[in-house]
Amino acid sequence: MLASISAIALAACCGKAYRQEGSEKHFGEWMMKTGLFRMILCIVLLALLLIGVGARSDESLTLVQIGNNIDQYRGKTVKMVLRLKYVDTVFDAITFYDSRNHDIVFDVSGLKNNNSFKREILNLHEGMSYRVSFTVKGVGNLGEVIGTLQHFEVMILERLHDSSP
Repeated sequence: MLASISAIALAACCGKAYRQEGSEKHFGEWMMKTGLFRMILCIVLLALLLIGVGARSDESLTLVQIGNNIDQYRGKTVKMVLRLKYVDTVFDAITFYDSRNHDIVFDVSGLKNNNSFKREILNLHEGMSYRVSFTVKGVGNLGEVIGTLQHFEVMILERLHDSSP
């Protein structure tokens, strides 16, 4: 009995038809069809769930939430999806805004000598989404979040990079 069960399982895993004695049913093919269907369905659902959770966690975090829970975020590096509002080359500042239209301004005077930053600053476009990582320093008098810019990347490039084989 155990040998026949293991033979059925082996046939189902290998994709070979297992013909039961006296019947014309191909048990292995049936198992492959239903087993693969269930496995593929589970993988697709799990992938969709993970993609959905990842997207929500980035986009659900707002600057107001960080400001309200400043003790939890102070000194930590945060990655958020923000849109570029303005690049001020006179005062060396970059302004981004979140999904609730709250601004965060970063002083970039210390990054002007960085070659990679010089290349990135040439390709900035207002209104585009960027994945911005910054270290939270504190909250200003008006409740605005104060932070130090670490890195930013265009979201479309990240999406293209993720979809490449």
